[in-house]
Amino acid sequence: MARDEQWRVPLDFPGTIADLNSNSVDLRDGMRLVLYTDDATKEGDTDELVTAGVVELDHASGRWWARHDWHALRHVSELDEVERLEYLKFRPRNLLK
Repeated sequence: MARDEQWRVPLDFPGTIADLNSNSVDLRDGMRLVLYTDDATKEGDTDELVTAGVVELDHASGRWWARHDWHALRHVSELDEVERLEYLKFRPRNLLK
């Protein structure tokens, strides 16, 4: 995941904007989001990295960011069954096969 010097994840990359738009998400300060980035197993199977983050607007730059606990970052395969099913249910539609 890309990050700034404060370890925040930018929410204005083209893929992120497309995901937010396709899910009709309007960013707000304090909003909680599930963040993910593409990753794979040693065998090449999809296994995204996921975590929860809190949205914040940097008023100086006008950019939206998400702050999260980097230690909470997990592969989908590491989630318990309930968490994994919830993630798969709501993950961005363009990732579905």
